[in-house]
Amino acid sequence: MRISIKDLGPGLLYAGAAIGVSHLVQSTRAGAMFALDLILVILLANFFKFPFFYASFDFTRKSKQNILQGYSKVSKYSVPFFIFITLISMFFILAAITVVTAGLFEQMFSFGNIRLTSLILMLPIFIFLMFKNFKLLESTMTFIILLLSLCTITTILFALLSPNFTIPTANYGENFSLDNSKHIFFLVAFIGWMPAPLDVSLWQSLWQVKHKNHGDKDNFKKSAFDFHVGYWGTMIMAIAFLLIGYFGLYNQPSPLPMSAIKFSMSLINSYTDILGPVIKPIITIAAFFTMFSTSLTCFDAFPRALEESFVQIKKPIPHWFFLLITFVGTGSVIWFMLQNMKTMVDFATTVSFVFAPFFCVMNTIVYFKLIKNRNKVFSRFMLFSCGLHIIFALYYLWIKFI
Repeated sequence: MRISIKDLGPGLLYAGAAIGVSHLVQSTRAGAMFALDLILVILLANFFKFPFFYASFDFTRKSKQNILQGYSKVSKYSVPFFIFITLISMFFILAAITVVTAGLFEQMFSFGNIRLTSLILMLPIFIFLMFKNFKLLESTMTFIILLLSLCTITTILFALLSPNFTIPTANYGENFSLDNSKHIFFLVAFIGWMPAPLDVSLWQSLWQVKHKNHGDKDNFKKSAFDFHVGYWGTMIMAIAFLLIGYFGLYNQPSPLPMSAIKFSMSLINSYTDILGPVIKPIITIAAFFTMFSTSLTCFDAFPRALEESFVQIKKPIPHWFFLLITFVGTGSVIWFMLQNMKTMVDFATTVSFVFAPFFCVMNTIVYFKLIKNRNKVFSRFMLFSCGLHIIFALYYLWIKFI
């Protein structure tokens, strides 16, 4: 059976949501601070989160329902709790994403006010999503993700093949250590969105249903291809961004800036140092559209998930209401609570890490209870991964508060 780029859809929407702050900011910081120490963490995070993303995909494929419908069948309390988690975290998550996007935008058109720039960028996204053109959203994301992937991989290859390239040796920071509480806190924030928060598995399920409702045939090979390209492609991109942070920022004596504008400047300069000043405009545009695509997919997903959640608890509310609340709430956080990019990003990613066990447990229960003819090896691996997420979350809470 012939499979082409046209068969990509929800998988690239997932990639658009994932390849954002976790990659452009956190992976770059990991390489800049700890060299190659955390590459194994990227591999393990993707490996142990895989069962929950795949379970959501497989449930949706087999049942023709989104996984929130599965949640509601398992427990009447699960969907209300999901609404609670979403409402206490979504505005900070979206604010972090928007501020990073605005920082990159400032590299092209300097307004000098990160709050104002953030709100300006939110306006076209709001207008775009009000039209609810899902096919256009998919097509836009396909172009942006492929462009980003090409630019990033090209950067790495140019760096490795350049006659002037040398492996960075100067280490102005510390080697990563599990005995260092600051390193543990960074690790938690890093894993929280690597490759993506686990609630994105619900978003992908909603996109998967929407994709099929637009007339695409439910063919397992095509949908599985789309899923795996999106999922494992984000892992490759995370390693690529870590390498860029290592090649371009590891040997700098000053710490990474905490403001969105200065961090974005350091990021763009790291590309420029590798490829030369001629490439700077291209890289700046590609990096900006990377974050803009993340903003677009996340601003689409949160209202979509809330709308479906209220349908499941028999209290339907129009989509436009959730879209409006999402933008007003996010704008308020940016305007009144913005201090620095690093703090906002670390808070948002840490919240995702702490609440990850809920999604692990729910996806596991849905998969075991509602899916027949399960693969035994996969099922055992899923249980093992679920246990790991619970243990690590409890361990973090222990060292943080006790």
